[in-house]
Amino acid sequence: MMNVIKGNLIDMMLGLCLMAFGFITALSLSDDFKINHSWIGSVLAPFVIFGCVIATYNFVILAIKLIVELLDFYPDVESNNEDISKANHDRKRLKRSNKKRSL
Repeated sequence: MMNVIKGNLIDMMLGLCLMAFGFITALSLSDDFKINHSWIGSVLAPFVIFGCVIATYNFVILAIKLIVELLDFYPDVESNNEDISKANHDRKRLKRSNKKRSL
């Protein structure tokens, strides 16, 4: 499970880094450069959009996997309680059978 979480967190960070690259590059360019090279906005926009999609997608996948993992954990706890009650019942049965033998 930890490998899945690490993988999703790495992918989320990749998406956030792509977004940051697009924003920082767009903000750091001078106005003269943007006027002379109007195509730069259309080149940087996909970095921001793609980064946002990657980060959001991996956040949703991580949340779903954590919820599924927690739901899978709940029946295990319940089955352990059933095993304990069954063991207690067996112990009482053995005590009764031992008392009958001693008489």
